[in-house]
Amino acid sequence: MIKEKIQKIKDILKIKDGEDNKKKIENLVIFIVILIITIIMINTIWNKDNKNNEKVLTDTDKILAKTDTNKITDTSGNNNESNNELEEKLKNILKKIDGVGNVEVLITYSESNQILAMYNEDNTKNDTEEKDTRRRK
Repeated sequence: MIKEKIQKIKDILKIKDGEDNKKKIENLVIFIVILIITIIMINTIWNKDNKNNEKVLTDTDKILAKTDTNKITDTSGNNNESNNELEEKLKNILKKIDGVGNVEVLITYSESNQILAMYNEDNTKNDTEEKDTRRRK
């Protein structure tokens, strides 16, 4: 099968007298050049997307880990007040979301760059009462 394909390529490239053979070779060369340019363009586009995604992730990580050092070192009541204000604001925002019931919020600050994954605890309660007015057997 491979030998047949190679033979077909050799037949196409075989030099014959006439204009058609030159056009075939020119078209083949143009096709190969366009193919190479397309592959290079696709490769650069994919690399840019990957670099942008990696950059976004690292920037986000830095933003998550970045904290104001003055607030961390300040152990006075001012830090607690600002923390409580933020907790209340977040609590009010979360309560406005449809389907969210009573919400408790705790905001803590740390200087580490460790990211802790939180999980969503689903608490649902369904009460259904069925009243059958006719007794069926």
